Amino acid sequence: MGMMILGYLLLSTVGAKFWIAALIAAMLLEGGNAFIMMPAVTAANNALPKDLVSHGTAIVTTMRQFIGATSVVVASILITAFDTRFNFTVALTLTSQCFIIVPIVGIILINRIKGK
Repeated sequence: MGMMILGYLLLSTVGAKFWIAALIAAMLLEGGNAFIMMPAVTAANNALPKDLVSHGTAIVTTMRQFIGATSVVVASILITAFDTRFNFTVALTLTSQCFIIVPIVGIILINRIKGK
């Protein structure tokens, strides 16, 4: 989650102005995503009986695709809404600032689950 927060912070400050910063931010975001998703999928499948692992994998994969597509739609809506008032660079920056909420909520949820 920390890598994702750093990626969004980098995008929300200088990412749209300098392509190298955007590239580093993208690497941080995708790396953070990989470090989150693989253990989450493994833990979800380990919690299932062996005869339901294939079904669990199908559900998790479907939800990953659905959530990914939904986030693209939300990002597109935010960029379009911000672009009507500001230039495109500012629209990308503001959208990144909105999306930083996602890993922060993830950290809060993880800490709540650990306690139970």
